[in-house]
Amino acid sequence: MNLVIHCGLHKTATTSFQHFCRSNQSELASLGVCFPNYKGYNQHGLLMHEFQRLGIGVVEEYFGQFFEQASPTSNTVLLSGESFENCIVDLSVAQELEEAAKKSGFSSGTWVVVTRN
Repeated sequence: MNLVIHCGLHKTATTSFQHFCRSNQSELASLGVCFPNYKGYNQHGLLMHEFQRLGIGVVEEYFGQFFEQASPTSNTVLLSGESFENCIVDLSVAQELEEAAKKSGFSSGTWVVVTRN
């Protein structure tokens, strides 16, 4: 299963994209894409704050839960959050997230970074 992390920088319509994904979860699921629930939020950026505060273990735990939330027909888990921009500044953070994803069962990962002029 592939993990896609959407890192929408500020002012790139990230919130609109997240609302769209949350509002269309069942349609996305029918296409094999799971946009998992995370503590009742429309996005997954808080995960980065928890990572910075509590360490990589919390990410591994949630990645495992996201992997489990994906239906048997899903081939992709999609996460979205502005706070993933930290991974652009500090590549070691991105590497830790990728390692956590593999530990949790994901076979591949894709980063999608949205920027604007």
